Amino acid sequence: EVTEETAQEFLRRASQGLPVTNAEIIRVGKLLKEEFALNRISSEQLQAVARFFGVSAYGPKSYVVYLLNRKIKQLREDDALI
Repeated sequence: EVTEETAQEFLRRASQGLPVTNAEIIRVGKLLKEEFALNRISSEQLQAVARFFGVSAYGPKSYVVYLLNRKIKQLREDDALI
């Protein structure tokens, strides 16, 4: 299970461009499976997640959450096609 500290460390490393493993991505990705979880993380963490997914991290928190949810939906749809 992913703890808040584990997720924060992962997001810090990913936002700094440091290497992350596939296993770490999968573990933290399970946390993001629940879309409401994006509403519960800090703005700094949300910006790191946005940068990781290649989404604009600028704007109100609700807008960044919207963009991330849209990106995650797109990735799920693409994954279903594979």
